[in-house]
Amino acid sequence: MPLLQRGEAVGVISLQDYDSPQAYRPEDTTFLAFVAEQLVTALQRVEAEATRRRSEALQRESQAYFVKSFHASPVLQALIRVDNGRIIEVNAAFLAAARYSRDEAIGRTSLELGFWPDPDDRARFMERLLETRSVRDHETVFYTKLREPRQITLNADVFELGGAPCM
Repeated sequence: MPLLQRGEAVGVISLQDYDSPQAYRPEDTTFLAFVAEQLVTALQRVEAEATRRRSEALQRESQAYFVKSFHASPVLQALIRVDNGRIIEVNAAFLAAARYSRDEAIGRTSLELGFWPDPDDRARFMERLLETRSVRDHETVFYTKLREPRQITLNADVFELGGAPCM
């Protein structure tokens, strides 16, 4: 009896009585077919579980790589929710340039922190980002916590993080 998975043979199950070729009745063959189907189902579950575990391991590896790269980068970086503008994460370069602590920045918006000297410039930036889902080389001024102006070039892309659009 072949073990069929998606129409392809992945194995064989058989019973044989060498003394009597007529030892098995048609009901035995039906039962053997049922057992074969159950084995294939079990194999599919094992295969799916192994695939899921490999996928989860790759995802963990990818996340760890991203986190290390994000935090080690000398480029100012922030992850921000698009819907409410709240800062989700910042790297050390961002904190050093902005002169805020991580606790002061996380959960607040760039407007609350006073980064944008011209809120209309932020509105134009966000409008362009929402329209194109990607902005490159947006020249602007960024204020630090001490209200020191810094000339910066912003680049942003919209992506999904935890089911929410972020940049």
